[in-house]
Amino acid sequence: MAALRRCEELGYNYKLVRGLAAVLQDRCIFETRTFVDPAEARRAVFEEAGGRVVATEQERGRALTAAAFRLGVPAADLDASLYADLWDEHVLAGFEAPIPQELLKEYNFSLTLALLTQARRIELTYRGMDDNLERLGEKLGGRRAHPRGVSKLTVEGRPSRRTGQRAVALEALLSRLMLNEGWRLAAEVPHTSRAGKMYLFELSMESDGGLVTPSDLRRRRTIKAPAKVEPMGRSLGEIVVVDELASELGVTEAEAKKRLKRSGIRYVDLGGVHVVPEKLRELEEALAAAPDMRLSTVQGMLRRLGCRRPLPVLEALGYAVEWTGDRGRSTVYRLRRRRTTP
Repeated sequence: MAALRRCEELGYNYKLVRGLAAVLQDRCIFETRTFVDPAEARRAVFEEAGGRVVATEQERGRALTAAAFRLGVPAADLDASLYADLWDEHVLAGFEAPIPQELLKEYNFSLTLALLTQARRIELTYRGMDDNLERLGEKLGGRRAHPRGVSKLTVEGRPSRRTGQRAVALEALLSRLMLNEGWRLAAEVPHTSRAGKMYLFELSMESDGGLVTPSDLRRRRTIKAPAKVEPMGRSLGEIVVVDELASELGVTEAEAKKRLKRSGIRYVDLGGVHVVPEKLRELEEALAAAPDMRLSTVQGMLRRLGCRRPLPVLEALGYAVEWTGDRGRSTVYRLRRRRTTP
């Protein structure tokens, strides 16, 4: 990644560099390498740091050594495990180099998906029955029919600002369609400059299927689609900001909260922010042991713990920010004890 970033500095078109980076990263195999469970490592270090002042590198080293002694591991191994579960700390374990034909298929698939996000009407046909495909179609408001052993699914286009959300749903739908025999697709795509004029875009397994393929189609063949197409389980994350989730799903905040309850994960409701109990304890211990309460320090610490939006989380935990001209040097202070909602 560092080498790719340097390419931008050499004058290459940044879009090409980042596109290449995305292609390469999709072919990488990453893994987590730890000597101690990261959550347990952080808990031990924060407990040790909470009872002393940690303001220098030497004091940090002493706290690490004491925590490592309690866990029975070398201090260096404990330090390496502290944040090993974060994405930025994953280790590259392998790389599967693509061949030109595979890249062409993926590129054509991306172009097809871009067209479908603008389509007013999409009609999918395939042989047999596929309940998982129909569930994916229902998410987009699709209508289904089964005339004479051929299944048909029709999706009408809905004007929306959330094109990213629609693209994700269409990507899943198109990928699933390509797992069926005799699949065919027809879409009505509006002309970009002439109002009312439509183009007919067609794609089928017999004519073009071999040249339009998502990169992970083979993996999808072995994965059973979920019974209900909505974010469930750990994919929701350990820290959920409700308004952000509602925006991603295109639903109200009340509906987002209902989905959190149906996820099967136990969350503590802090009022606008939901956190799993283990992560909540980790956040509070980290804030209590912070070396200073400057906003830049606190935000960096929370992001390392997996918090994408530190400010709403700080507010939910009962903290406030005393803003100064230098945003990063603004002070975070405890305003109240956090209030949980049962």
